[in-house]
Amino acid sequence: MIVWSDYTFEVVVMGLSFLLVRLVKLAIICAVFLSVFDFIEHGEILWYQRWF
Repeated sequence: MIVWSDYTFEVVVMGLSFLLVRLVKLAIICAVFLSVFDFIEHGEILWYQRWF
């Protein structure tokens, strides 16, 4: 039998929002790193053209 409570829902939502924030931070760090790397290697930022 599965018992559902509001507390469990809040814990799941907090865990998902924490994970989402960490993923957004990781995406920003990757974008900055790839931008710096492309600028040093090629003299311009090209990573978004390869992905999109």
